[in-house]
Amino acid sequence: PRVSRVLLISDPNCQVSALLQNSREHGLVSGSGAASEREPRCQMKFLSNTARVNAGEWVLASGYGGVFPKGAILGQVESVIASGFYQTALVRPAADLMRLEEVSVVLGEKEK
Repeated sequence: PRVSRVLLISDPNCQVSALLQNSREHGLVSGSGAASEREPRCQMKFLSNTARVNAGEWVLASGYGGVFPKGAILGQVESVIASGFYQTALVRPAADLMRLEEVSVVLGEKEK
């Protein structure tokens, strides 16, 4: 009851349903490790190849899945890679994950 497990958004095991702030396009943000040891990164996958994705656009939690609150800022698009039916946006996390000192705990509904 007094212990928590933390999974950074840059961890490849983390997956968050997300949307782009301007276009409202949905995708899945997952950790991609680090561009370098000091720069954790994420990627937003499964964006439609017809979606307009702009560098600098904010990436928000969609609220689906019930883990991250809807509208929570996840990061900002750095660049976009087109491949087949989908695009992948490379995302810089909103928080400096190498310098975290405090975190907020969001309590969800209690499991029955």
